[in-house]
Amino acid sequence: MIRNRFPATLVLAPCLLLLGAAGAPAGAQEQPVTFELPDPWGPFHPGVRTLLVTDSTREDLVSEAEGDFRPLLVRVWYPSDATAGDSRPYMDARTADAWRGTLPAPDGFEEYVVTHAIPDIPLSGARDRWPVLLFSPGRSFPVENYQSTLEYLASQGWVVAAISPPYEEALTVLPDGRALPFSGPGWESEEERGDVLMGVVDEMVRDASVVLDRLEALDRDTDDGFSGRLDLAGGVGYLGHSLGGAAAAWTLQREPRVTAAASWEGQVYRDSDRPLSLTGGDLMYIIGGANRAEFVGTQFRPGKEGVTVHELVIRGAWHASFGDLLDIYRRYAGRDWLERHRREVFADRVNQITNDYVHEFFAHALLGDPLDLLWPDSLEDEGSPVRWDYPEVELRTYAR
Repeated sequence: MIRNRFPATLVLAPCLLLLGAAGAPAGAQEQPVTFELPDPWGPFHPGVRTLLVTDSTREDLVSEAEGDFRPLLVRVWYPSDATAGDSRPYMDARTADAWRGTLPAPDGFEEYVVTHAIPDIPLSGARDRWPVLLFSPGRSFPVENYQSTLEYLASQGWVVAAISPPYEEALTVLPDGRALPFSGPGWESEEERGDVLMGVVDEMVRDASVVLDRLEALDRDTDDGFSGRLDLAGGVGYLGHSLGGAAAAWTLQREPRVTAAASWEGQVYRDSDRPLSLTGGDLMYIIGGANRAEFVGTQFRPGKEGVTVHELVIRGAWHASFGDLLDIYRRYAGRDWLERHRREVFADRVNQITNDYVHEFFAHALLGDPLDLLWPDSLEDEGSPVRWDYPEVELRTYAR
């Protein structure tokens, strides 16, 4: 298995190093191939809508234009009853070209990835109000990389607002055509790493609060398709990967409107904060068992009575297994790469496991639904006991 440590000077290169390639892998497929994202499985068809949220309290420190404020691109995936219409393109061509520095794939591959979400179709009328989740990506990963999970959650009845942190993705293309390339802060020594990344996380926590303000405004707007339809009063959940997972946990700690969070390997970056003693609500912490054993039991703990931390280790998975990257990559990888990684769990399987656990976790934490995966019991199915957990999973639960 590949064991990764991210050198401080790397930006887009960490994922490239993890993939073990510096360009198209030897023997790789040189022409784009058609690839459909996994079936979302849920009872609803996913819709998607784009918002641009501007935080007028923070200047855009990267933009050279005077008076620019922090722009937040938000894509909202949601449940719909409609099924007619063209699904959204997988990714803007400029974003795909930037991401190809991390994902060695042929030029134009994004045109061959088939999605399911249909832009701007009506929100489902199956219920009066719909529960809400926030989502944030890993550093340098575009939000589009996670569409298999975003579509799945929408199909299960969640409104998921995915936030693109400006200048922290490979490239973020705003609705007006402006492109925000990665220019996030780096560090000169490992001693600086924790403070630098926590500075980024602090900004992402503020982003989450600004987006929640906008969602509350949309819920009040009588002329908007989401007006009166978002279940925000009882709290929302927050899911994130890597840096986005750290932001999810810290937002749970600081933002009272977020009452549950799920983090895929979001580290507690500063030694002085570790383990983070959570007081804001329950957390699910998902760990790739192939190369992140040091995360087990070291990052998060319940900080008060009634708070629970579920620690989920997926054996054979690793940091980049969450999202679509490896699922797309293996369509083009050469035999040597496939041979080296043959013992890992394929990313589509990792996402299936993650999606099921995340959905159940939030349904319990926010809606009070029962737990089967987190507290698996033998269930009778036509006289035969059925286990609804996964053999790849090791689960530990910490509670006070």
